[in-house]
Amino acid sequence: EVGKNIEVQMSAGGQIRELNVAGLAKEKVFAHAPFVSYAYGYITLDTLEWLTGSRNFDQLMVTVSEDNLNKAHITAVADQVKKKLESGGRTVTTTVPEPGKHPLQDIFNGLLLILNLLGFGALILSGFLVINTITALLAQQVRQIGIMKAIGGRTHQIVAMYLVTVILFGILALIIAIPGAAFTAGKLSNYLAGFVNVDFPDFSLPPNILVTEIAIGLLIPLLAALFPIFSGTRVTVREAINDYGLGKGQMKLGITDRLLEHVRGLSRPMMLSFRNTFRRKTRLTLTMLTLILGGTLFMSVLTVRQSMYQTLDDVFKYWAFDVLIPFEHPYRTDVIEEIAQQTPGVTRVESWGMDSSPRRIRADDSESDTLLLFAPPPDTTMVQPTVIAGRWLTAADENAIVISTDVQSAEKDLQVGDELKLKIQGRETTWRIVGTARVVGFQGGIGVAYVNYPHYVRVIGQVGRATSVQVNTTKHDSAAQAQIKQALEENYKVAGLRATAGAMIFQQGGNAVDA
Repeated sequence: EVGKNIEVQMSAGGQIRELNVAGLAKEKVFAHAPFVSYAYGYITLDTLEWLTGSRNFDQLMVTVSEDNLNKAHITAVADQVKKKLESGGRTVTTTVPEPGKHPLQDIFNGLLLILNLLGFGALILSGFLVINTITALLAQQVRQIGIMKAIGGRTHQIVAMYLVTVILFGILALIIAIPGAAFTAGKLSNYLAGFVNVDFPDFSLPPNILVTEIAIGLLIPLLAALFPIFSGTRVTVREAINDYGLGKGQMKLGITDRLLEHVRGLSRPMMLSFRNTFRRKTRLTLTMLTLILGGTLFMSVLTVRQSMYQTLDDVFKYWAFDVLIPFEHPYRTDVIEEIAQQTPGVTRVESWGMDSSPRRIRADDSESDTLLLFAPPPDTTMVQPTVIAGRWLTAADENAIVISTDVQSAEKDLQVGDELKLKIQGRETTWRIVGTARVVGFQGGIGVAYVNYPHYVRVIGQVGRATSVQVNTTKHDSAAQAQIKQALEENYKVAGLRATAGAMIFQQGGNAVDA
C-alpha cells in the first residue's frame, strides 16, 4: 500500500534495502505480473545509485517518427542506432516488439476465438430449438389449421399468424437476454481488463451492438421457423380433418418397421416405441442435430479445460528438476555441485550452462531477437525432450544444436541439417541443427535451444564453469522446495557465489510453477 515500505534485494544473498511506496501506477504495456511472475517498479536515478552504486543507463528506448506499425522499418532504424552506438565501443543488443501487439494478445485471441465459437454454436442450437418447437406445435394443431381453412382462412393468413407468434417469442427472449448479456459482458470485460492493467469506463451497450442483437434475436427465429410453418400450413382441409396422428392414416411399412420385424425378444410396447421414434424422420433428425450440437459444445469446453491441465502436466514432465538457480557469473562446477549436495533435502545435482543473450546472425548480417540457450551435460536426466524432427543431442556431438519449434517459427528458413550462426557473448559461432523439439515452460525471445555443455564451455572459454544449477529434492511440495531454494541461496552466499533473483521452483506432479 502507498506509504508502506517494501524490502528489495538486488540479487540472491545480496543486501536487503527498504523502499517506501510513493505511489501506484497501471502499467499497460508490459505483460501482466501474475502471468510472468515478476512485478514492475519505478525509481529515480538517486535511488538507483543508492541501490547499485551506479547512475549509468543500460537501456535505450526508441520510437520511430513514421511508419510505426512496420516492423521491418522499425528494425532498420534500430540497426542504424545500434551501429552508431557500437562505433563508440559499446556492446549493444536490440529487441523490436511486434508493433501494435500487446504481450498477451495471443492469449486473448485464443480466448476470443473460443467465445466466438461458443456464441455461434449457441445461435445455431437456438435455431434448431425453434424448428423443433414450431414443428411440434404445428403437429398438435393440424385439425385446427384445417378448420380455419374450412371457414375461409387463407394459407398466408395462417402463416402470418404463426410468424407473429415466433416474433412474440423472440421479443420475450430479447427482454430477458439483452440485460443478461450486457451484465455478463460487462463483468467479463472488466475481469479480462485486469489482466492487461486497463481500467474500462462504465460499461454501456453501443447502439450498433443493440441493433445487431435485436436483428439476430428476431431474424434467426423467423428464418428457422419458415420451413416448418410453410410445410405445416400447406395441408389441405381434407388432410387436416382426416389426420390420424403421426402416420396420417398410412399403414405402409417403412425400412425401420421391416427391420424391427426381424428383431426377436422385444416386447410389443418397446417395438411400438421404436416405430414411433422413426416415424417422423425429419423431426428425429432435427432433434438429434440439436442434441449433437449441444453435446459438442459441452465436450469442447471440457476438452479445452483438459488440454490446459495437460499442458501443465507436460511442463512438469519436460523439466525433470525441482529447483533451478542461475548465477550472476560463471562459477566452478565442482564448487557449485558440492555446496548443493551438502544442502539437506537435495538428492541430485546438475550444473548447466545458460545464456539468454545469444542472437542468430542471418545471411544478410542482420540479427534476430535473443534466444534462451541451455547447455546441459550429455547424460542429463533433468530434461525429457519431445523431438519433433531430427534427433536429440548425443555425447559425441560438438557443434550440434537442437532448436525449439518457437525458434523455427520465428526464423522460418531454419531446417534440420542447416548451419546456424549465433553471437554468444560477443563471439560468432557456427552450429549444425540436428533436431527440433517442442519446449514448454520456458520462453526466451524467439525461443529456446540446446547444445552440449562440454563443447559450449570450450567455445565461450569457460571450461569447468557453469551459470546455473538444477537440483532434485526429496519432497515435492512447494513449501519444502521453497525452503530448499532459500537454503541453497544462503549457502552460495556464504561461499561467495552470487545467485540471481531468477530462481525457479518446478513443483513436480503439482499444478503450479513459482518464480
